[in-house]
Amino acid sequence: MHKIEVKNIGRTATALDGEPLNQALDRSGIRLQAPCGGAGTCGKCRVKVTRAAGEVAASEQEKSFIPAEDISEGWRLACRQAVHCDMEVEIPEENLLPENEGLTSGAAVSCGADPVTAVMRVQLPEPSLEDQRSDESRLCEALKCEPPDSPDVMKALPGAVRAEGFTVDAVTRGGRLAGVLAPGDGRRVFGMAVDIGTTTIAAELVDLEAVSTAGVTATSNPQGVAGADVISRMEHVKAQADGLERLSNMVRGAVNGLLDHLLEKTGRGRESVYEITIAGNTVMLHLLLGVNPAAIAEVPFTPVFTRATDTPAADMGMEIAPGGTVHTLPCVSGYVGGDIVAGLAVLEAASLNERPALFIDLGTNGEMVLLTGERMLACSTAAGPAFEGAKISYGMRAIPGAVDRVSMDASGALKWATVEGRPPKGICGSGLIDAAAVFAQAGLMEPAGTIADPADLPEGLRELLVTLPDGETAIRVAGDVTVSQRDIRELQLAKGAVAAGASILLGEAGLKPEDLAKVYIAGAFGSFIRASSAVGISIVPRGIPEEKIHFLGNSALVGARLALVSRAYRAWMQRAAREVEYVELSGRPDFQMMFAENMFFGAAGGGW
Repeated sequence: MHKIEVKNIGRTATALDGEPLNQALDRSGIRLQAPCGGAGTCGKCRVKVTRAAGEVAASEQEKSFIPAEDISEGWRLACRQAVHCDMEVEIPEENLLPENEGLTSGAAVSCGADPVTAVMRVQLPEPSLEDQRSDESRLCEALKCEPPDSPDVMKALPGAVRAEGFTVDAVTRGGRLAGVLAPGDGRRVFGMAVDIGTTTIAAELVDLEAVSTAGVTATSNPQGVAGADVISRMEHVKAQADGLERLSNMVRGAVNGLLDHLLEKTGRGRESVYEITIAGNTVMLHLLLGVNPAAIAEVPFTPVFTRATDTPAADMGMEIAPGGTVHTLPCVSGYVGGDIVAGLAVLEAASLNERPALFIDLGTNGEMVLLTGERMLACSTAAGPAFEGAKISYGMRAIPGAVDRVSMDASGALKWATVEGRPPKGICGSGLIDAAAVFAQAGLMEPAGTIADPADLPEGLRELLVTLPDGETAIRVAGDVTVSQRDIRELQLAKGAVAAGASILLGEAGLKPEDLAKVYIAGAFGSFIRASSAVGISIVPRGIPEEKIHFLGNSALVGARLALVSRAYRAWMQRAAREVEYVELSGRPDFQMMFAENMFFGAAGGGW
């Protein structure tokens, strides 16, 4: 067993002899960025070996990502290093998966407070020789509900009903007794809404008696060590004997961690939480429940389940109130999940009812729904993780130091801003989209995405072009942060896929882009991009003006909250999931044609 000290964060890990460094760090809860899933093809897991008890040689694969000067200083890729000795390493902040990202905001909605988990104060008749009913029967008959599933609820009954002279606060869930509280003990009843995204997991703690928010938080999805997209996660499950169990435990552990964090902030205990509602794409929900999603990756992309599920929280290692339940939202298909159904519920609850409208969840999976007023047509496109900064040379998430805004002033000077005003370390998705829009408008980039020939540019713009060590051309954005030709191609693939999917849905409904009343862009990332830039690089089909674009933020989390606090919207989601018509894009010649046409930037792009 070898000891690994991560000096700059004050953490220690242990490694078996020959174990990959990234896996050893991951076992100790030190998680690195890994868009490629540890395949050694992204270069994001760079660490600096500052001391080692033996040789730590660089592989040829590492040398292709890391300059020779940095190699000599000890820089290595954690996924390419097998540990054979004790060592000390440093990990740059931007190469770590953030533990608390604030990607939790979403559209404001209102709904009638009618939680599935509800609290009611009941005055029971005291038992007598003439009335010897059990405590359970007495309470359930008064509430007109079914008896509890959990024996732990029955264990609490005698003390709770007698503490205040047979006045008791009863907790019911879906017509069944779920808990009992003595009125004077000061306890409250809470639930938690969760959005399990491929990249980020967000959570909101809700006081179910007051139907008010007690706290929100977020963290990176630790499954990112197995790859940045759902395909990588499914390949991990197939390739590793313990892959399913490992990814399932990771996401359950992350949800538990968010719950602990929120309860600590509010001074409450786990016994006060009675229900957790969870939105997520279909693959994430399979992994959460420990169900193998591998068939979703193979034609004809069949999921094991799409219905809403209710599972005892204890069975998932989530120790909350006795009888507490985890509810997952219904899905539409293998690639249109409960997060999209949650977003549709947000449109309904927020009275965003102008039709026809296009709803796009702008993230790794690029799901969208066209709402015509009579039909709901959905599809999913392999947008990839470029929107979230992955597979981009200097790509990073929207953490301090990430360039998140790029513009050009009247004199032609490039302007930029970073998260929290820190020195620039990299560029996140919103900054990349801004940058591409500026490049296209200024002529730094041709409509086909090719970086312009320096000879065709004025001197001020020519100075922004740089040649990278591998000979590739790039555009300098801020400090050492550049956007390379390869980065632009990654963005083209992402934005082309989304615009092509939207074009196909419009064609299926006999509509054109100009027929749309609104375009709603959801996803935590969608909170940060600018409409002008989205139009400027044609993320949406050409012909949709920026004033028609409306940003919803993290609608999946808001929808999960709706399912927690409203029976009506939980039922609405069940119906909506059945009514959405899924349009399969794979193998369609018209999709390939639309995809090619939508690869262009600006006015040249759009396919119409």
